[in-house]
Amino acid sequence: MATSKKTTSKFAASNAMLSMQQCIDLISNVGDKVTVLVQGDMGSGKTSLLKEIAKKLNMRGVYFDCTTKDLGDLYIPRFTDTEGGDYVSFVPNEEFGMHFNQPIVLMLDELGKNRSILNGLLRVMQEHSVGSRPLPPGSIVFATTNLGAENVGDMLPPHARNRIMVVRMRKPSFDEWLNWAAPAGVDPALIVGVREFPDMLSSFTDVENPQDNTYIYDPRDASRTAFVTPRSLEKASDVLKCREFLGDEVVLMGMIGLIGAKAAHDIMTMVTLGDTLPKYVDIVAAPDKVKVPTGIGAQIMSALTCMQRAEAEDFTAAFTYIKRMPMEIQALFANQLMKSSSKALWVSRNATFTEFARKNFNLFTQ
Repeated sequence: MATSKKTTSKFAASNAMLSMQQCIDLISNVGDKVTVLVQGDMGSGKTSLLKEIAKKLNMRGVYFDCTTKDLGDLYIPRFTDTEGGDYVSFVPNEEFGMHFNQPIVLMLDELGKNRSILNGLLRVMQEHSVGSRPLPPGSIVFATTNLGAENVGDMLPPHARNRIMVVRMRKPSFDEWLNWAAPAGVDPALIVGVREFPDMLSSFTDVENPQDNTYIYDPRDASRTAFVTPRSLEKASDVLKCREFLGDEVVLMGMIGLIGAKAAHDIMTMVTLGDTLPKYVDIVAAPDKVKVPTGIGAQIMSALTCMQRAEAEDFTAAFTYIKRMPMEIQALFANQLMKSSSKALWVSRNATFTEFARKNFNLFTQ
C-alpha cells in the first residue's frame, strides 16, 4: 500500500526580491505612475513602508486597511438633483484621503487577505482613481500582502496583473535591522541575541525542512503559535525593559508567548550576560578604570548601551570608555549614534567626537 510522502521541499522564492530600502526607493520613484505590490513575510516591516516613503517625499501618508473593508465601504452612493431629475454619484471613502486635496502616499495594506474588495480596488491600483474621481496629481499608490497562499498574483486576472508591479521584500539582514533597532532603542541584549542567532531573521522560504529553523513562522508547521519576526522582536524589547518590575520568570513567560520558547531562552541568555557588564552609571563615573569586556558580543552590548544612554552632559566620559575597545566597536558606536535623530545634532558638535570622526572618517557608513 502506497504511503504519502511528507513534503519538505524548499519554497520557490521570487526573482524580484528587494530590501526594504530598495522598495522605498522603487515606490518613491515610480509609484505615481505604476502601483507596486510588495509581498513579504509577516512582521517584516511592510507596513513601515508608508511612514518611510511619506517621510522621504515629505508627503502625507494615507493608510487603507483592506482587511476591515467590503465593497460597500469603498464608495457611498449619493443622489443629486440636476435639471429636474435625479442621478446617483458615488462618494469615495474618507480613508482614501482625497479630502486632503494634495498629493498623498496611499497604502493598500493586506490586499491579499480580502478578495471581496479586490475588484473594487483595481481602478485605484491601475488608474489611481477612486471610482470616477482621480487622486490628486502626483499621488503615489502601493499595496502590500503576505507570502504563500495570500499571493495576490494568483488572484488578479491577467489583464489586471499586467498593469501593476509585484516585488517581494526580503527580510532584513542583521546589519539592516541593527541600523533601525539601535537608534530605536531596542534592548542591547536582544540585539546581540539576534546577532548570535541570525536564523531569527531568516524566512521560511529559505528552509528546506521546517525543523531546520524553529525560530520563525513556517506554514508547514501549524504548531508554532509564537515565533520571531522583526515586529515581535520589537515587542519583546518592550517586555525586557520592564524586567526590573516583572522579574525574570514573568519576562521569560511573556517572551515565550511573543517569540517562542527557543528564541526566548536564547535571548535571556544574552540578558544574563548583560548583567555581568559594567553599569552605565559606573562607566560614566570612572571611564578609564571600569573593566572592558573581552568577548565581541559583550563589547557590542556595552557599546549599544552607552549609545542609547549617552546624553550631552556625560557623552565625553562614555566615549572615553568606548575608545578603550577595538576600533570596530568604536565604529559601531559612532555610526549608530549618528543615526539617532535625537542625538546626532549635539554629538556632531562635541569636540572629542568631531576629532575622532576627522581622523577616522573611513569608518563611517552612509
